[in-house]
Amino acid sequence: MADVTTDGWLVERGIAEDRALLFRNGEPVSCRVHWTGELYAGAVVPAKLVSRRANSSRGLAVTKTNDEILLDRLPKDVTEGRTVAVEITRAPVAEHGRLKCAQGRAVDDSDGAEPLAFARPVRRFPAGAWEDVWTSASEARIDFAGGALLISVTPAMVLIDIDGELAPPALSLAAVPQIARAIELFDIGGSVGIDFPTLERKADRKAVDAALASALAQRSHERTAMNGFGFVQIVIRLEGPSLLH
Repeated sequence: MADVTTDGWLVERGIAEDRALLFRNGEPVSCRVHWTGELYAGAVVPAKLVSRRANSSRGLAVTKTNDEILLDRLPKDVTEGRTVAVEITRAPVAEHGRLKCAQGRAVDDSDGAEPLAFARPVRRFPAGAWEDVWTSASEARIDFAGGALLISVTPAMVLIDIDGELAPPALSLAAVPQIARAIELFDIGGSVGIDFPTLERKADRKAVDAALASALAQRSHERTAMNGFGFVQIVIRLEGPSLLH
């Protein structure tokens, strides 16, 4: 049994799959998953440069296991056919009907970070901890008093729709901390679109913008102000597939 009295990352290493949970006040608040043999952010792997645009620092490399990596910051002396050390900056992401290739950059150092090395190994998570997170992700839904977040993964972005019985201003404000929780819990990155109820008053829209700024203050991101239709877009650094993917 894991010691949940100590906050921090715990990792449960299994056959072909490692799972990590971040505990805060004894509750899981974020997760990571790594599959044996899969590329992950921070790994350094050898790969052969198979194509490079003329006068460009970008190219395509392939690993020994035929994983394709989109490269940038290529040194001028790296030519096609050469094998280089590549640091993965974004793991491949599977979406409906397509696979986004991994992204990386050529490096001199061949040592990379071990997967989930930041977490403390345990034999097992507390009973039900992983199952609760996994169930929420599989349902792509988070319920809260007066409403719910309905989350959809699309090729363009992760979309969060807000539904509920509260008045639109109250429902929007009640959803904000749940949005921040969902982003952290499911490890959501990239482009995130949030469809709030339409708020007629500019003051109400500003109140939601301020609440979002506060809720996401600890996470590096860029964000648009809410438009007249209640839509907000957030862009968060993407390092790999979320639990929703």
